[in-house]
Amino acid sequence: HAVDVAISGKPPADERLVAERLIDNEIACITAPDDPATNGPQEAIGLADRSWLLREAGSGTRTLNEQFFADRGLDPTTLTLGSNGAIKQAARAGLGVSLLSRAAVEGELASGRLAEIRLKDGPATRPWFVLRAAVGPVRPQVDEFISFARTAAGRQPDDD
Repeated sequence: HAVDVAISGKPPADERLVAERLIDNEIACITAPDDPATNGPQEAIGLADRSWLLREAGSGTRTLNEQFFADRGLDPTTLTLGSNGAIKQAARAGLGVSLLSRAAVEGELASGRLAEIRLKDGPATRPWFVLRAAVGPVRPQVDEFISFARTAAGRQPDDD
């Protein structure tokens, strides 16, 4: 019980946790603003010779990128960085490309600090879940936060 609530892309299979689907998580392929690959839709194979910026082992974002490579038969050069912020800065500097949650990069995309490579065969949108303990009493603050998150996501408690 060190953590009361979490947001996760893939809830663990653990009966001690309640996972409620919250919102769709769209994935963007980010790059430097002056990257010519942003001029039109690309096939993933066209990015096989690029360096890919990845999160640390165990990260859901890293798993997403690695599954993307495996599904498309890609074996690119990779650079591991410790945060989404570091990945965004490295992409902005032209050191590589990466798949990140659109929510994590929307400000940089809107301001032009990052650009997006539109992938014809990009990863599917995947859900985000809000997690809480299924055992023991639920603290009122947890209920309030989950209610706030539902409202922000435009969901009701019984939405699928």
